[in-house]
Amino acid sequence: MPGKPADSDKPGWANGLKQLYNSVVDEPLPESFKDLIERLDDAD
Repeated sequence: MPGKPADSDKPGWANGLKQLYNSVVDEPLPESFKDLIERLDDAD
C-alpha cells in the first residue's frame, strides 16, 4: 500500500526485539572472551 510505513506490517513485539538485539550487539566483548579468542588464535 503506498504511503504505508514499512514497519506497519511487523508484529508489535518486533521493534522491541530489534532494540534488545541491538543493545546486546553494542555491548563490549568480555575480557575473558578476548583472552579465549587470543589463546585459540595462538594455537593455530
